[in-house]
Amino acid sequence: MYLTGQKILIISLAISFFSILACEEKKQTQEYVAKVGNKILTKEGLKNYLSQDKYGNKFKNEFIREWIDEELLFLEAENNEVTDSKSYLSLMETAKKQIASSILLNGYFEDNFSKPSESQLKIYYESIKDNFISTDDSYLLNIIEFDNEQNAEDFRNIALQSDWQNTINIFANDSALIQKSENSFYYGYNLSPLELSRTVKALNPGEISLVLQKEPSLFTVVQMVKVINKNTYLDYDLVKDQVKEIYYFEKRKELLNKYLHQLYSKYNVELNKVDE
Repeated sequence: MYLTGQKILIISLAISFFSILACEEKKQTQEYVAKVGNKILTKEGLKNYLSQDKYGNKFKNEFIREWIDEELLFLEAENNEVTDSKSYLSLMETAKKQIASSILLNGYFEDNFSKPSESQLKIYYESIKDNFISTDDSYLLNIIEFDNEQNAEDFRNIALQSDWQNTINIFANDSALIQKSENSFYYGYNLSPLELSRTVKALNPGEISLVLQKEPSLFTVVQMVKVINKNTYLDYDLVKDQVKEIYYFEKRKELLNKYLHQLYSKYNVELNKVDE
């Protein structure tokens, strides 16, 4: 979905609105990480905004740069009397309505929406399972990647003699290990590069591939867990995240329609026919 220029501007105004609340003018004695004119971004404000540093230094630096850029543009806009213009005031009024409506609905959903149990989601899946028919051959795969070819070869050799899970445990702290995934779902058309796609499609369940070099320092070993043929239903366990997402969307839409119906009555809405 593409955003119009007006919607982008409204979103920017909303972000600016909350940034101003979080980073309002403080006494000069407070420690700050950035200053633009008489506006400061305090360490405390930054920490609160980033939810106790959970995003790390890279995100912090990006946020600080964006804050500075935003304040510079806003100062220039004020100097050019943009904030007194009819278009600005109109957009601010629209943004205020959207922000207030969003906060209202979030509270309404929180009070009225009950999280579904696993059994409820499974029953719901059965009612919409036609949405989850595989459009291509798909696969459940175990995948492990190393930055060293010899380590990948050693992993494969041990896995052939033992089993995948035991070998994963043996290599859990291997310094050459980049990443691993188990029972990961892939549509055939999403497998790349071509060598990986061809290798996977040639494997039978339980078989382990040769070591594949996907990049100069990326060596991959794959085990086929299960083949899911085209035009068959995908099991609930494979799509439960999508099922949950659809369930939440539909239930919230029902709640919204119910709420709006109540508000129509509460505020005595009248509709007159508009001449075409």
